[in-house]
Amino acid sequence: MRISDLGKNSPKNDYFIRFPDVLDADGLRNTQYFDPNAKGIEHIYSGEVNRRGNAVGFHTESFPGSPGKVIPGTGTLPDVNGIYTGKVTVNGIPKGGNNGESTFFPSSWHPQMVVDAINQAYLNRTQVNGNEYKGYYQGIEIHMYLDRDTGLIRSAFPVYRP
Repeated sequence: MRISDLGKNSPKNDYFIRFPDVLDADGLRNTQYFDPNAKGIEHIYSGEVNRRGNAVGFHTESFPGSPGKVIPGTGTLPDVNGIYTGKVTVNGIPKGGNNGESTFFPSSWHPQMVVDAINQAYLNRTQVNGNEYKGYYQGIEIHMYLDRDTGLIRSAFPVYRP
């Protein structure tokens, strides 16, 4: 991605200039609200294959080497906030839940911006049901599943509004 490709949801302070060293999840900052035991970051950025052998997660295409992939031809047009959906595989295994689809943060967003948006949503969250919460970042609704014991993020994804 080139800096000139940044969309309308990119901040004035360019993340690609401020965080040039973020090439994988290890370079992300401010991840204290994510449950390290649940691999919340991995779940969002790469997807994972759960204990039952099902592909789950994958909500940003920020890291090109990710095992999560959008199946070509299945992506939707972005909504007004840049959120889109697509059918997903993780390590070649199709996602089973949600009709095989994931929702995605805007493709123009730097990986650190995804963390920062989720953090903001976490800080203004309200409970939806059980361990599901929702919060907002610049008008984007973000749903989160929190660990019942620690209250930390296990998963987070944006809501697509066609």
